[in-house]
Amino acid sequence: MRISLSRLLLIASFAIAAPLYVSAQTAETAYFQGLMLPSNETPPITGFNTSGLGTLVAHVLRDPSGKIVSGSVDFWIDYNYPKPSPQRGFTFTTDQPECLDR
Repeated sequence: MRISLSRLLLIASFAIAAPLYVSAQTAETAYFQGLMLPSNETPPITGFNTSGLGTLVAHVLRDPSGKIVSGSVDFWIDYNYPKPSPQRGFTFTTDQPECLDR
């Protein structure tokens, strides 16, 4: 039986690529949400009727051994104010026990 050179190269390339495909990197996405209220502040803010929902989306890329090799984070903030108000920024803290447990 005679095998052509092109067929031999094709078989060799599949043999080399197959282990790389089996041990490919994996991607994960995780979502975290938090309700933002004036009463959650320290000290609580009173007399201001507003709320918001913060969503953090974490994208993680792992190598074949499970080690994180790269990632990114997206923040989505939806807020409701009683009247138009300029916003200059938000503060993210982890001093609450429920933030540290996640």
